[in-house]
Amino acid sequence: MNYHFIGLGGIGMSALARILLQKGDKVRGSDLRSSPLLDDLQNEGAEVQIGHSADAVSGETTIVYSTDVKGENVEFLRAQELNLPMMHRSDLLHLLMKGKKPLLITGTHGKTTTTGLLAKVLMEAGFDPSFVVGGILHGLKTNGKAGSGDYFVAEADESDGSFLKTPSYGAIVTNLEDEHLSYWKGAKELDQGFARFFAQVQKPEHLFWCADDERLASLSPPGFSYGFSKKADWRIERFQQGEKGVAFNLCNGTSTYPTIEVSLFGRHNALNAAAVFALALSLNADEASIRKGLKSFSGVARRLEFKGESHRVQLFDDYGHHPTEIAATISALRGRVGERRLIVVFQPHRYSRVRDLFEEFFTCFHDADEVVLTDIYSAGEAPIEGITTAGLYMRMREKLGAKLHYLSRLHLETGVAQMLRPHDVVLTIGAGDVTKTGEPILRHLAERSPKWRVGLIFNAASLNSAKSFSQSLDPSIYEAKLFGVTEEGNWICEPDAFDKIEQKIHLSESPKISAAVLESLTLCEIVFPFFLGVQGLLEVMKIPYAGSTQASAEFCKNRLWLQSIASDCGLPFRESGNIVSFFVCGPLLSQDPHVRSLYRASGCRGLLRIELSTDSDGYFGLHSIEPFPPFDWNRDLCDQLAISALRARCSVGL
Repeated sequence: MNYHFIGLGGIGMSALARILLQKGDKVRGSDLRSSPLLDDLQNEGAEVQIGHSADAVSGETTIVYSTDVKGENVEFLRAQELNLPMMHRSDLLHLLMKGKKPLLITGTHGKTTTTGLLAKVLMEAGFDPSFVVGGILHGLKTNGKAGSGDYFVAEADESDGSFLKTPSYGAIVTNLEDEHLSYWKGAKELDQGFARFFAQVQKPEHLFWCADDERLASLSPPGFSYGFSKKADWRIERFQQGEKGVAFNLCNGTSTYPTIEVSLFGRHNALNAAAVFALALSLNADEASIRKGLKSFSGVARRLEFKGESHRVQLFDDYGHHPTEIAATISALRGRVGERRLIVVFQPHRYSRVRDLFEEFFTCFHDADEVVLTDIYSAGEAPIEGITTAGLYMRMREKLGAKLHYLSRLHLETGVAQMLRPHDVVLTIGAGDVTKTGEPILRHLAERSPKWRVGLIFNAASLNSAKSFSQSLDPSIYEAKLFGVTEEGNWICEPDAFDKIEQKIHLSESPKISAAVLESLTLCEIVFPFFLGVQGLLEVMKIPYAGSTQASAEFCKNRLWLQSIASDCGLPFRESGNIVSFFVCGPLLSQDPHVRSLYRASGCRGLLRIELSTDSDGYFGLHSIEPFPPFDWNRDLCDQLAISALRARCSVGL
């Protein structure tokens, strides 16, 4: 058969076109602008036309269109004139599913990732499913496949009610929130739509819904629930997130499936994976294959997708446009990047969505350090009176305060690049063209090549540590200033300060710290003090620093107290002569008066040796801070210390 797609480059339309091509049908289509997706379709055999034209529609062909195609579209009108068969994309999906067992995934959020996970797991289990996914699967580099197996995995779109066209064999329902109310007209009607979806599932033993969603639970669905809730039939326990993704145990009352690993981040992806695990197991998929599929899943384009790095700044992109999914994505990224400054670039999508969810956009950016708001992306909608970017900004400003910024779409890339410094993490989020800003932002940043101005404060006792640290600082992102302190307490701020302190020069000048030295200190954006006694000065001057704080340093002055705290914290402790050594993991976090936080792990590699020198009265101060083993700094460790200091500044508002 011949098919013509109006809007062929859409993510859902292109997936259907791919399946038709794989089945041997002829496909052509048009779209307003070219894209890599259209290029791929052309390489796969589709005829592609850029721009809509009535002349593109002719002959015996079936017209496929989506909800976004307006009635005044010239190709749509031409097809009506020629009385050609016309199918909404959901009707085509229904047709393609005939003879298969549909496994449908629906919900307000999480459909695409969950659909991709299920398709990957069933492929790993040897089921060879057909699938249609609303995003490009990274591992397969496609969003659609005509498989030879019995199952057809697809997103069921609730936005236009089309998820009710095809009764499913089994299903996953991720959540239910007010969304697309311009179609549903009200929350009650939306709930009724989901209730109908539940009722249409042919095999309730293959239906799984999220117990954490109270609104879903209130519908009393058949099948089985999953989630973190104690009421869930399939309960997630011992959730943890590491550098490579999340892991959790899954319990169904009679059995526990330990340490299920998923190469994705965030609690919401643990929920998605739990649903897929339970459904696949109910279909008699092999457990080992399920685990392998979840662990090897490499994600979906525009779902917390890593886009690149420049000048130690990482950039991620996400399709999230509803406040709940925005909050979940930011939370997942915060867990992934730790203490790095997180800058979220948010583009609101559709005037109607901003109107319907206006108040909720003020509460979803809690885990971001800075939020950049840009202009509302209309997605073809006409403006709505009273719904403006300025109005949204003013209300968000009331809640977010100074961490909210506005940049017009025209100046977004350059403006964001101007804000960035090494170690920052950027998240561009929204369903509009904000996804195109990543590469320009990184390019402008590379042209700027900003550096952190860092100060190293040391004396004779800590000279070797400071030297080693200095050699490990990456000169492309750090500009170091040396501050040596002589035995008499005089400060030196000179390029040869290491040599002068090593030579134990004597300075008789007064004051101990000259105005020039203080001025140089104020220009430093981060300071690394390598001995105790200067932290109070840095705190008064509000300069971020890494290491023991003034308050926590007081703990170091009493031997018995310190030994007691070390034992309580489970830290190795030994005394040799007048040197007491701690061996602890991770950099020291500044601005925290509690010893437990002072010595907490922050994700860096290796151990740090903290040496405390004692005097004849049993009181002691910091002698040196060095990695052990070996006694040498490395760039990762230096970066972690810098990030800790900067995080402290963010958290206390310095």
